[in-house]
Amino acid sequence: MELTREQIEQLEIVKYPQPVLRQTARKVERFDENLELLVLKMIDLMHRNKGVGLLPIR
Repeated sequence: MELTREQIEQLEIVKYPQPVLRQTARKVERFDENLELLVLKMIDLMHRNKGVGLLPIR
């Protein structure tokens, strides 16, 4: 499932024990502009919330 720009802009931090954290991540097939935007948004969210790192789903 690819996220739209609108969905990326609405991202929020997910914290344990939310069930989504137990999902298996899909392999990245291509790193395109949309994925770059997602990564930048994740980093921005981390910094604004005084985070120290990002933990991917496994």
